[in-house]
Amino acid sequence: MRRLDLASTCTERNEIGATEFVTWAKPAGVEVNLAVDLGTRGVDAIPNLVEFCDHPDGTYWSDLRRVHGVETPHGFRTWGLGY
Repeated sequence: MRRLDLASTCTERNEIGATEFVTWAKPAGVEVNLAVDLGTRGVDAIPNLVEFCDHPDGTYWSDLRRVHGVETPHGFRTWGLGY
């Protein structure tokens, strides 16, 4: 689904998300440090993304991750906030 990229005002195809990035990072031996851009999405994006990535199951966002084929949480140890 296409979304408006609020930072550059262009259309983003939304092809790569947290799960796709982790799929690339694990074989590369890279530890993921995920960040939320507070300048474009706001503070409500933080708990949604944390829930999607790291909550086991039983909530809207964690169950969405499971529907996308990732049963277990990603287990990110480091999160960042940017602006």
